[in-house]
Amino acid sequence: MIPGYRRLLAAAGGLAAFLCSVASATAQDYTWVETIFHRVHLRNGNFIDGKVLDVTQRDVLLRLRDGDMSIRSNTVDRIELMKMRSILEKPKLDPPLKRVPLARKPSDQPARTRSGRLSPEVSDELKSNVAAILNRIRIAAPGQKEALIDDLARQPSVSPYLASLMPTLDEEPSYMVRSAMMRAKDRSAAPYLVDALYSDRVYIQINSLTLLSVLGDREAVPEIRRMLDSTNAAVKSTAIDALQQLSDGASLAPIADLMAESDDMIRVAAINAAIELARKTDRMDVIEDRLRACLHGQTGRTARDLLGAAARSGRPGLWGPVSQFLRDPDPALRRSAAEALTVLASPESVDVITDRLGREDDSRTAVQLARATAILRSKVAVPTLIDLLRSREDTVVQAASKALGAITREEFGTSFERWSEWWGRASAK
Repeated sequence: MIPGYRRLLAAAGGLAAFLCSVASATAQDYTWVETIFHRVHLRNGNFIDGKVLDVTQRDVLLRLRDGDMSIRSNTVDRIELMKMRSILEKPKLDPPLKRVPLARKPSDQPARTRSGRLSPEVSDELKSNVAAILNRIRIAAPGQKEALIDDLARQPSVSPYLASLMPTLDEEPSYMVRSAMMRAKDRSAAPYLVDALYSDRVYIQINSLTLLSVLGDREAVPEIRRMLDSTNAAVKSTAIDALQQLSDGASLAPIADLMAESDDMIRVAAINAAIELARKTDRMDVIEDRLRACLHGQTGRTARDLLGAAARSGRPGLWGPVSQFLRDPDPALRRSAAEALTVLASPESVDVITDRLGREDDSRTAVQLARATAILRSKVAVPTLIDLLRSREDTVVQAASKALGAITREEFGTSFERWSEWWGRASAK
């Protein structure tokens, strides 16, 4: 028998006891796992890790990641069963969390520290617990952080203290604190979050704005509205979202003024928030006025977003500035304008739609214009639609046929001849 063979058998016998210890650890709510492997020590001082499949007087058969390996027995010194704890070990709260005394009613005028930040009255026990949990969050595996965030959120009266810490935190701990505060939903943290808006760190400003909107603290609205002047697009768009969430009707006008911003993030946030606030406050006239002013001269994605906003507004009076884009060189913009005119469905737009329909060389735009005539149901468009039945594009022919049916209540399919004969008789009456 090779040297170390008896040791291997003994190690294998101890494996059952080891597995029992793993099960016991699991019952104690541990989340760690043990990696088990064999270490084959060679007589030259080296070793090889793997899984021993067989041991004979001549060879040791070892399974490696890349395949099986046979090692001559006379080169082996000993074989050990190794147990290695993985990174999934759940961080232990050592020392354990302390019992936090009941907090006194928070002061109406929180004190400021020497740095100028607001600072709530906090017990030493709470400070110790928060520090312990934050330290463990930094080293925890991703799957373990949720439980630690829950521990943080359950600490008594913790939100004001967490909010006061926000300006001092690095980016990842800041997001963890934000998650805990969102679960606690304690409005008494609002003054400290407003204070954090003055941080020069973008992620602190964004997290504070998000929390103020979640907490629903309307007293913070003036400070949130101040962030509309931020030079950072992410901060500015988050402030817009927060004011929308707080249903601040007084912010409608300044937000609507941002609907034509060149930055995509700001523009989209402003359009969504402005339309939502206008509907809630019955002030869609503000949206119509702003769109009428800012649609002129726009190009590219900005123009497409504003045309979409015009459609969402449902204000037929916008058909004029929208119809200007039917002459744009960009077929995508012409198509967006046609879609908006279809939704707005202003009877006054039928002439300009019909005129463009007779000139349009982009098939998808022509199809959308035909749909617009079907919605308007004006016979002014009939001759142009009949001419489109001779188009080489089947989609255009089908759209023209459907529009003719919707306008006239007649059914002649896609036959140019039958529609022409019918129209000749009908228009002569």
